[in-house]
Amino acid sequence: MHTTHLRILLRSLLRNWTFSLAAVITVALGVGASTAIYSVVDAAIIRPLPFPHSSRIVALRSTKINSNGATTPSTEYVANKTFDRWAARNHSFEYMAGWQRYEVALDTTSGPTHIQAGAVTPQFFRLFGAHLVAGRGFFENENQPGEDQVVVLSYALWRDRFSGSPKVIGTTIPIDGVPYIIVGVVGPEFRPVLPNFPLRPFLYVPMSHTFQGLKSKFTVFDAAGLLRPGVSVKQARADMNVVASVLAQETPRFNAHGGVDLVLLRDEVSQQAGPMTLLLACTVGCVLLICCANFANLLLARSLTRSREIAIRSVLGASRARLLIHSMGESAVLVCTGALVAIVPAWYGLHFIVANLPPGTIPRLQGFGVETHIFGTGLLGAVLAGTAMGTLPAVRNIRLTQHSLGDAVKESSTITGGPRGKRLRYFLVVAQVAIAAVLLSTAGNLLQSFMMLRRVNVGFNYGRVLTAEINLPQEKYNDSTKRTQFIERLIENLQHRPGVSDIAITNSLPLGNGSRVGISGVQGTGVETNESINFITTTTNYFRIMGIPLKWGRLLTAADTRSGAVVVDEAFVHAFWPNEQKPEEVLGRVLK
Repeated sequence: MHTTHLRILLRSLLRNWTFSLAAVITVALGVGASTAIYSVVDAAIIRPLPFPHSSRIVALRSTKINSNGATTPSTEYVANKTFDRWAARNHSFEYMAGWQRYEVALDTTSGPTHIQAGAVTPQFFRLFGAHLVAGRGFFENENQPGEDQVVVLSYALWRDRFSGSPKVIGTTIPIDGVPYIIVGVVGPEFRPVLPNFPLRPFLYVPMSHTFQGLKSKFTVFDAAGLLRPGVSVKQARADMNVVASVLAQETPRFNAHGGVDLVLLRDEVSQQAGPMTLLLACTVGCVLLICCANFANLLLARSLTRSREIAIRSVLGASRARLLIHSMGESAVLVCTGALVAIVPAWYGLHFIVANLPPGTIPRLQGFGVETHIFGTGLLGAVLAGTAMGTLPAVRNIRLTQHSLGDAVKESSTITGGPRGKRLRYFLVVAQVAIAAVLLSTAGNLLQSFMMLRRVNVGFNYGRVLTAEINLPQEKYNDSTKRTQFIERLIENLQHRPGVSDIAITNSLPLGNGSRVGISGVQGTGVETNESINFITTTTNYFRIMGIPLKWGRLLTAADTRSGAVVVDEAFVHAFWPNEQKPEEVLGRVLK
């Protein structure tokens, strides 16, 4: 009996294949788009970080407390010496660790290959629950210069270069021309989804590796801690601020007016992608509503052509319940078919989003696909909504044919329905137009904002400028003289190449972070400070190539190579001499 009903139902849909095809495509687009976007939202905001006890991991930030008691905006970085004192004196964390993006030159048979690496403190692997399939992590003493020539490999590098052999532990691997002892291998499931960290680091080195070439042994990095059970973020923040106050009294030169801010690492990671993904979610929600309204209109339009059919089936003895079940069954079949077809646009849509997002925008999205639970929820919602939509036109048709059964049987043309049917159709059309207008208005505003951003003067020239990245092995170029000689040879070799008008060397492009340096004193302020700022080193023609205008003073010359002259921007002047009436008068002052 049920097989017969299903066969009749399918025959009815195939007989009106254009309607069935339109309905299936409508459902597929709505469910596919919503599944793709909500997979992005789930990965960016909702899904917990892939670490054990991720709800207890908080990001640590250094802050500055002004003379009026106000706290300046938090920075993402913590100085290494400050971090060591925090880790030794706090009472709120089980583990604390720091990390930094790093690049190394790995020697291969085809020559040095530059790969992404992570510079980490010894507790990094414990903090984030990394399982090591071989060997161990770093010891505390291995985070000191001279003791830090050890490395932990990623699973991918271990598998590809060493064929997954456990005998690799204790052997050496050449990094930057220096043999490093392999002490461990991280498991394949470890995904360090962290701010300012490679998405897929090939290896990990101790943080002290970043001190190379720095006389002060000073560096800054991101940091986080694992809260002890029962300790809240508020309690940990109060504890850390007490530690900061003690440090300010003991070492006022470096820690005066210093504070600590804590925020859940999950919020830190999703902060950048949050607004964008929520906008996408709202947009695709509107698209889904339009698809639902389209599907309902298709069902209503088809029901107007079936009044005679339903009337004949009623005369032949079909009950209202059977007619209603038949109509709901058709809707359910159409929705289920459309939802299954939706896997295709969902898969392609998600891969399109991942491929076109800037790297690192949504780190947790890397390696994700169409999420089963999201697709299942969309499928269930589509079935319930589609079945409900199929019920309304069915009930309306049954009532209409019962009231005018004779006219319906005799009528061979379409029945347009009564005032209620027209009002429902008009309402659906108006709702579609209204939602579409909202989407078009939003898209227009976004496009206008994008065009305005393209016209903004960013302060430098980004057209006709070709960039390339070079990393010099530390062992071979271990002093400034060798590095300078290499730069001079490089410029000489490239200067006269066809199509090259000028060349500059720098350690950071505009809008990049560059390196970090500590400022301990500023002439003309009368106070000592301990600020960490971004700085870049460059050759003299950098400003000319990038089209960066000069406001006061002069640009760098070849004579400034050993004089210690620097060029600062306006933000630096306003930050360190806020009361200076004539900013150009800071020229010639000394920074420590």
